Amino acid sequence: AGIDVSMLKGKKLLNMDSEDEGIMLASCAGGCSAQVKLRLNRTEMTGTKLRISLSGLTGGHSGVEIDKGRGNANVLMSRILRDAAEKAPIFIVSVEGGKKDNAIPRECLSEIIVEADKAAVEETANEIREEFATSDADFNVTTELSDGCSVKAVTKEDSAKAVALIQSLPNGIMRMSQDIDNLVETSLNLGIISLDESGICLRFALRSSVGVALKNLKNQIACVSKTYGGSVEFTGEYPAWEYKKDSKLRDDMVNIFEQ
Repeated sequence: AGIDVSMLKGKKLLNMDSEDEGIMLASCAGGCSAQVKLRLNRTEMTGTKLRISLSGLTGGHSGVEIDKGRGNANVLMSRILRDAAEKAPIFIVSVEGGKKDNAIPRECLSEIIVEADKAAVEETANEIREEFATSDADFNVTTELSDGCSVKAVTKEDSAKAVALIQSLPNGIMRMSQDIDNLVETSLNLGIISLDESGICLRFALRSSVGVALKNLKNQIACVSKTYGGSVEFTGEYPAWEYKKDSKLRDDMVNIFEQ
């Protein structure tokens, strides 16, 4: 934006930003950030407060390690809350996880008012521990009960709606490349989850090396969000550099490099 490029006469471009000698870049994902918001009603509650702390996940960069199958702390917390709500009504007091939208979150903390004990949480935690034993061997969940707490908590109905929204939104790999082996084409990551007086906020990093696939993913997120009465805002979009199956320039570059 700040450089006068009128002196450039060439029509072809070589990207030298591969970082490693002998590696040529032939495609790059575009992407954007998405912020999903859902307004939630609160009510005064008195009862047993259950504090759930999820930690020990491996995490990683959502562009580099999204294909490793590692657990996402925010998504797994929604799974724990979902299963707990099947045993007895829950009222969410707080939930917070992740630091950046492009980092797979390793920790998430939630507090709920619950009419049941913590057995349902521990049961789901054991299931997650078994499922992610290879990718996240240090996964850990701790629970702490506090009786006689008086707080403003999200209503039972809106707590269920918030959990269902997170469970319904996509996360992880959406599609692998049809042109390049073992390359993730389209993916997204629920990097940050937070709750304030107005409601819940979910922040995603979206990526795709195919422009129309990114457009479709954005529309999918918008569709799910609106179904639950939420809103979504997309920011910081940058275009994909799409792979060309036939490229004389790429073939010449490889031959010249080998020579």
